[in-house]
Amino acid sequence: MTEHKCEKCGKTFDSEKALEQHQEDYDHSKEKEDDKGLKERIMTSNYTGLAIIGILLVGLTVGGYYALSPSNTSAGDGYSHSHTAEIGSQAPDSSFTTVNGEEFKLSKYSGEKRMIWLYATWCPSCYKGAQVLQARNEQLKDMKIIALKTKGNAGYSGPSTQQFADKYAPETLNKENWVWGKASQELTNIYNPQNTPDIIWLVKPNGEIYAKTAAPAARINQITRFAQKNFNNTEEISLGKEVEIMGRNHISTGEQVNNYNSNPPTSGPHYQRPAETGFYSKKLPDERLVHNIEHGQIWISYNNITSETRKQLEQLAQNYPKAVIVTKRPENNAKIAVASWGRLMELNSYDKQKVVKYIKAYINKSPEPFAKLPN
Repeated sequence: MTEHKCEKCGKTFDSEKALEQHQEDYDHSKEKEDDKGLKERIMTSNYTGLAIIGILLVGLTVGGYYALSPSNTSAGDGYSHSHTAEIGSQAPDSSFTTVNGEEFKLSKYSGEKRMIWLYATWCPSCYKGAQVLQARNEQLKDMKIIALKTKGNAGYSGPSTQQFADKYAPETLNKENWVWGKASQELTNIYNPQNTPDIIWLVKPNGEIYAKTAAPAARINQITRFAQKNFNNTEEISLGKEVEIMGRNHISTGEQVNNYNSNPPTSGPHYQRPAETGFYSKKLPDERLVHNIEHGQIWISYNNITSETRKQLEQLAQNYPKAVIVTKRPENNAKIAVASWGRLMELNSYDKQKVVKYIKAYINKSPEPFAKLPN
């Protein structure tokens, strides 16, 4: 039998295919540290493990902000042109390879709710995440779970995709709603540019990115709610319309933007500081309020309303002190406009029930989800 030897580490394999798989799964250039010792320390030391996970989560948070920063986001990016993933925009298409060696594109699953999970096979939170997702799969069966090993395995060698799935979630290998594979370099650049070991994107059936999160075991309830949500009901569709994302770069205070793509705007260039939430009887700069909706808040603007409607809007702002800002805006086409990141609803009269539904449906559907609903 002919032996096939890896020139970098000296290991031998009984087939050329096995050697190629080994070379793809293991990044020898980063093996200056003893990887086996590293994994043993992670698994045997609770304190070290927690510290590493904490560092990774911090890195994920910082990386998430950087990945969606103006320098990495092209204004007006659509489905086929975007180079980074961003909440509220269309999920960019890219390719991956399944554990069976088939090459697919993410667009193969258009029209389905999707969870795109990029993981590393050495990552402790990924072990637990795979186990919890398998245990909860009956509740997740209406969502396609695309589990992809991030290119480069987040900096360390580890088991292959097949070995990881076999060990931590073997029952999912034959489930129709699961796809196991390896992300291409392009897909990793789009969805995991910081090469973190555990990141999740939730995508609606229409292709809009609904949320970004991490650590499936810790976020399983959020993931389950998404999987069971009916995005095709007419009630949700009636809550306004989607607006193309224009980017989110900062501009100097006082600078004006004359080319927003909706009235009022729902994304685009904005001042570095948002306005305080609450009710305003005057107009505030659009460029400041776009920052509010980037933070996940709902901006309600009004024009030519009755004194009774004004009182109702004042009360609404009081009811949602950390989620809603209400301002006068004479440029509105409708008497009341309700704006969130990449979405706009216009009303010719105040409809409390519809406005409250909008607030609850679209709060924090934004790149920086800082708004809070009352307890």
